[in-house]
Amino acid sequence: MLAHLRNWAAYTQLADGLEIGTSTLYRHVSEAVDVPAAEAIADAATALTTQHRVGQAVIT
Repeated sequence: MLAHLRNWAAYTQLADGLEIGTSTLYRHVSEAVDVPAAEAIADAATALTTQHRVGQAVIT
């Protein structure tokens, strides 16, 4: 995944370089992105809930 982000390489190029199929590469990239995204959403929800409990206004 880092190779893709750093070099903007096509999935086919990365898959060939790693000697794996493009489907496998796509799955690995998707899984690598899903975990931090889910954590960021959970952190944002926690922050909003905390702000709401202490009576702070939330700017949208």
